[in-house]
Amino acid sequence: MIRDSILTLAGRFNKPHGVNGEISATLMYDTLDLKALRCIVVNVDGINVPFFLRDVRPKGRESVLVSIDGFDSDEAVGAMANKDFYALTEDLKGALSEEEAAEAEEDGLYAADLKGYTMLDLEGEAIGEITGIEDSTANVLFVVMRADGGGELLVPVADDFISEVDTEARTITMDLPEGIIGL
Repeated sequence: MIRDSILTLAGRFNKPHGVNGEISATLMYDTLDLKALRCIVVNVDGINVPFFLRDVRPKGRESVLVSIDGFDSDEAVGAMANKDFYALTEDLKGALSEEEAAEAEEDGLYAADLKGYTMLDLEGEAIGEITGIEDSTANVLFVVMRADGGGELLVPVADDFISEVDTEARTITMDLPEGIIGL
């Protein structure tokens, strides 16, 4: 099983390109060489699944066209549209320029890296588990399955609210405004 803790967000698939199974993708790093990665990882129905790349070629300044082994039509690759993809963190160093690799190490965690973490309040009580990230609006939100069984809760991903992230314990402590948990 590929754990979220060993993955780093590498990019996002956009939409299929042509009819031969290519898909356009936007990369998180300017110098990322996807061909240098052993694989990319996509979360499919809650499971991190590795995919192997057949080919990568540039498409303008901002994106690339990707061919994935086993995907040979626009219908097949369409299932990947609008999904984030990840690299094994240990593979990134060899796939980035030295400068960008150092920046990536400095940058630390992305919101997507916190999926599976337990969200705590300032008293250390569990609010719930982060099950996803909602980024279709101007404000990025954590999707949290409430610990009390009360369904989903949407919490803004804002540095002002994050008190501590413990990667060992896989917890994130939040200082949330009054009433946000009741929404």
